[in-house]
Amino acid sequence: MPPQQPSHSPLAARRLPWPFLAVLVLGLALLAAYANSFRAPFIFDDESSITENLTLRNWRTVFLPPGNSGLTVSGRPVLNASFALNHALGGENVIGYHAVNLFIHFLAALALFGLVRRTLLLPSLREKFAAASGPLALTVSALWALHPLQTESVTYLVQRAESLAGLFYLFTLYCFVRSIDSPARAGRWLIATVLSCLAGMGAKEVMASAPLVVFLFDRTFVSGSFAAAWKARKRFYLCLAATWLLLVACIISTGNRGGTAGFGSQVSSWSYLLTQSRAIVHYLRLTLWPHPLVLDYGTGLAGGFGEVAGYFLLLLALAAATAFALWKRPAPGFFGTVFFAVLAPTSSIVPVVTQTMAEHRIYLALAPVVIFAVTSLYLVAGTRILLGCALVAVALGIATARRNHDYQDPLSLWRKTMADAPRNVRAINNVGTIFLRRHDYVQARVYFERAVEIDPADANTWSNLASLSVESGRIDEGLDLYRRALALGPNQSDIHYNYGKALLEDGHVDDAIAELEAALAIKPSYGSARYNLANAFVAAGRLDDAVAAYQRVLADDPQSLDACNNLAITLVKLGRATEALPLLESAVKRAPDSAATRLNLGRALMALGRETDGTAAFVEAIRLDPSLPGAHANLANSLLHLGRAAEAIPEFEAALAHGLQDAALFQNLGDAFAAVGRSDDAIQNYTRAVTKDPALIDARYALANALLRSDRPGEAIPHYEALLELRRDIPDTYNNLGIAYAQTGQLDKARACWENALRLRPDFAAARENLDRAQEP
Repeated sequence: MPPQQPSHSPLAARRLPWPFLAVLVLGLALLAAYANSFRAPFIFDDESSITENLTLRNWRTVFLPPGNSGLTVSGRPVLNASFALNHALGGENVIGYHAVNLFIHFLAALALFGLVRRTLLLPSLREKFAAASGPLALTVSALWALHPLQTESVTYLVQRAESLAGLFYLFTLYCFVRSIDSPARAGRWLIATVLSCLAGMGAKEVMASAPLVVFLFDRTFVSGSFAAAWKARKRFYLCLAATWLLLVACIISTGNRGGTAGFGSQVSSWSYLLTQSRAIVHYLRLTLWPHPLVLDYGTGLAGGFGEVAGYFLLLLALAAATAFALWKRPAPGFFGTVFFAVLAPTSSIVPVVTQTMAEHRIYLALAPVVIFAVTSLYLVAGTRILLGCALVAVALGIATARRNHDYQDPLSLWRKTMADAPRNVRAINNVGTIFLRRHDYVQARVYFERAVEIDPADANTWSNLASLSVESGRIDEGLDLYRRALALGPNQSDIHYNYGKALLEDGHVDDAIAELEAALAIKPSYGSARYNLANAFVAAGRLDDAVAAYQRVLADDPQSLDACNNLAITLVKLGRATEALPLLESAVKRAPDSAATRLNLGRALMALGRETDGTAAFVEAIRLDPSLPGAHANLANSLLHLGRAAEAIPEFEAALAHGLQDAALFQNLGDAFAAVGRSDDAIQNYTRAVTKDPALIDARYALANALLRSDRPGEAIPHYEALLELRRDIPDTYNNLGIAYAQTGQLDKARACWENALRLRPDFAAARENLDRAQEP
């Protein structure tokens, strides 16, 4: 017989405020265990689902996360909205995201505490557990919350999907229990149950089993049979089942999640099921001995039944025991059923191609394991187990803190993952990518080549090698490697994007446009690809297409300063400065410290003839960023246009000093020097302009004229002749060349030039006068 707590038990007599103690103990314990996690950076899928997720930045699209894209947030609007709230409050500051993740986990632990405590007080269990309901519930929730297996769902930010769904799942059951033990307010609690279940359906598919588990809970602990449960609460269960409609809609919106999950993937259900038999047994082992913990197990599949026969048969035996217990011993059977039901969406026959094993999947499934273990031990040994469980909880908390330390440095985290899963190509690639971002090309190549040795058919590895070649200056080699990567992974948007970006940087504009459009065809929400496509349209001279592309980027991400600036400048080039101005004025209000935005505002103002305002904007841009060459150059041009050449010269020189070396800048500096009478300096800068761009007509004409005015007609002649090779329809060129010929004694050539000038412009008085003078004896 199990030990019974007498009614005069100290635990019962004291009537301790267990909910308050739960808040205090769990709060302090979780803060201690996760205190070193708050500055852990974004890793892995955090980037695609959070930092690159444009729907977080526009409240019109918060509940419409990228659909068929394979992102963690795809088809999970409640999860996406939670990240959007983080972004609205703190941008990309990781501390806020970690704080919310930990708070969700804390609330889930409290929900588990409340669920266990009130369940143990139900009439069906009260005799055995009522006296110890508080300490048992606190023990269960502490062991569950502090277990290091939970770190992946808490510290790995994007796996908020698991903890958020777990919170709603537990709260759904908690609200149902409250409807039972609070008859006067049963209706309100049942409504809360349905609303919690509905919210969970929008967080993750793991919530699918919740309505059935509530029904099973009712049968097991409340009504005694399914028939009695249905009869007592039929309308409630119909409402609860209706929450599946949201889940179905979310699943339909994602299809097969970009080929990463579902029956439409390339992985068979049988192969996946065999792999999951090993995975689930592995998860159970980790509940007892959580080492080693692995961030990413990769995409490996079981080679056949023989490889996992032992795991499969063990799992089959556990499932059979659960089914038998559900029939003969409903309470233990309930816990086994919940374990399998929670894991079913991700760990059964529905393939998840991108991760065939993942520790975050055990997050909620750990709860029935802990509840069963603690309550069973209590029935055997009574409250003597509590001290031992408390010591285990402390040990688990220490292990959690140590695991959280691994997340502080992505390089160390991925190296540890490599050590524990040495054939995981993705982990090896991620280590190489970190070195690539640090411009350590030697180390990056070592890891990418190791990945190729393990899996020569991995398209991402070849794409990484291509990026390495491009960044290290071997452009042609990189482009060839991108083509090889696309041959292996033609439907991978990232490869098309990176290839297109490399083509654009190398001047292959039309090919770049094609690749960027291919990336968008695969992933229409790819904001970076659309932004670079707009840049490619500008490079191709397709300014109207560029405007449309930039406008689409801004529709998805209204806060994008780069897109706003580039759109405004493109509009100015199209002569639509009136449309550009309000865009830039709005951008200045949002980002008053952006020097680039002030610069572009000045350009728009100048295009509208507001020279004083434009000049002031350039001055402000320089104040914000004295090293911005474009601001110095535009201010110089503005001053030169206003007749303040002496003030313009130092601004031109500042632009040159900060790296701007284009031909037009040299020409304008030459004009400034000419305006203040420094002809030699003017000639020097015109020469630099022509050297940089031999086809720059205005610069060559200015150079030739400056040489002619400096009594250097012989040096001017080749430049005038070069101008005539470029354009033969400018009368002034013929006239001045004629003067140069005349000054060097070449009168026949001079007369021919003046005749051509008059042919082009018969009323050209200076050319007529020069020709008449040349005809005199």
